[in-house]
Amino acid sequence: MTKAYCELCRVSEKNYKKQRREYRKVNNICVRCSQPAITDSIYCIKCRERTTIRSKKIDKKRYEIAKGKGICVNCYQRPAKMGRVRCEGCTKSVAKSQSVLGWMNKFSLYLEMGGKCVACGNHDLRILVIDHVHYYNHHTGDNGKIWNKLMLNSKQSTRVRSEVLQGYKEGKYQLLCSNCNRLKELKRIGCDPYIKLALAHKYYPNDHRTYDWRNRFDLLKQMGGCCFDCGVRELAALEIHHSELFHHSIYKKEWESIRVKLRRNKNLRAEILSGYKHGKYFLLCCNCNKRDAQKQRGSEPFIQEALARLERSGNANKERNITVDNYNLLQNILVYIISFLCIFIFRTLF
Repeated sequence: MTKAYCELCRVSEKNYKKQRREYRKVNNICVRCSQPAITDSIYCIKCRERTTIRSKKIDKKRYEIAKGKGICVNCYQRPAKMGRVRCEGCTKSVAKSQSVLGWMNKFSLYLEMGGKCVACGNHDLRILVIDHVHYYNHHTGDNGKIWNKLMLNSKQSTRVRSEVLQGYKEGKYQLLCSNCNRLKELKRIGCDPYIKLALAHKYYPNDHRTYDWRNRFDLLKQMGGCCFDCGVRELAALEIHHSELFHHSIYKKEWESIRVKLRRNKNLRAEILSGYKHGKYFLLCCNCNKRDAQKQRGSEPFIQEALARLERSGNANKERNITVDNYNLLQNILVYIISFLCIFIFRTLF
């Protein structure tokens, strides 16, 4: 087979194409057709569509070949697990990468929505929730079904994330921490007056709801009246946490029944107080409870990896912006020098 270039010209052509590609990437130009590139991409719209279609065809062909041979469709080396298309190592790796990507998508959406609670200013992304301004997320009507579906798809669906971001810009959604979200929900469902009366130690005959809240707050005060981790003293935002029965585990129904009976069952309150003294129960605010739930579900490593990647990408974008600014400054200086030389030569000659 004849070569179109000699070795020296081939290396020179390769270096030229590499420099041209880097130049276009820095200046937000499509690396293929030199048209303006779209945001957060190195291609224009047409080139990205063509690249996506081509890569999908290649990936589909390789996928079918590997599946037919019974080997892993990721590494193309080890045999696939029984009834699967990937080997054991690639299955774990893909599951981890998908979890990290899901948390990155969620945290990126939070950052685009301000990255902090609009009520208290807490900027810990792990405890933030998307709050709908007009209804709360435990609503039992059609709004609740829509909101639950929205929350389930907020990690992976690009379309849903863009809809939430658009709704945020229109004032439809906002970010709240778990504590502020709990207080807002209690206010929405009409518990705020009873909570204020219970905190003020006021009680009226036949006012059972105030009586229930007062019993709960008295127990919380006897258990310390503050969060075990962060020291928050907002009683309405505190939860009794069981050191053994995790409310997202198989014991959820058992622990929920204990929480429901807590306000009116005097013997149960005495049992919980006794368990608190023996280290069986302790108080957590909603924020710390959410962080603890993420740890017990095994999501903490994925969350840390997602936060680290977001921090690295943020630093890379800053460096890229600095590089672009320096390049534009250098370009302006060169234009100024060339203009000055042209004027000087023109005046010298004429």
